[in-house]
Amino acid sequence: MGNQRGFAMTAVLGGYVAAGIAIATLSAGLWVQTLRLDASEAEYAHFRGGQVALAAAAKTAAEKKAKEDKATKEKVDANHKLAIAALNTRIAGLRKSRDGRGSGVPATPASSKCPQGLTCYDRAALERAYRELVAEVRAGADEGSAIATDLDAAKQWARDAGMK
Repeated sequence: MGNQRGFAMTAVLGGYVAAGIAIATLSAGLWVQTLRLDASEAEYAHFRGGQVALAAAAKTAAEKKAKEDKATKEKVDANHKLAIAALNTRIAGLRKSRDGRGSGVPATPASSKCPQGLTCYDRAALERAYRELVAEVRAGADEGSAIATDLDAAKQWARDAGMK
């Protein structure tokens, strides 16, 4: 009987030892997982701080770009306004100088054989004046075409630069 009692005692003690080992192992595992969790939380906090800093830097850069774009727009608008005013002044001056010369048709010479109320022209002089007029109109049209082409190029540049 003494043997059985010793065996039972050994079995109980072995159970306690096994339970102690299991508790120690679980405690060690819990401690390791707690350390890993703390490390992960610290890493996340560092990552989050970096993201906040990047967001602040991006916001500052965007605000700076918006200010620069606004200043550029105001400058371009002011230059455009001045250019339009100069153009209108030039056009008004040209029209005024043209209006001051009368009809633009020379008076009929006194020695003209044309009937009263009709105007007769020297054919060679009329053709020369017509060629000069056509040359001036073509030059103006060519200049307008060049300006339109330049404007189209500027618009395309703005679109390509993302300045819609």
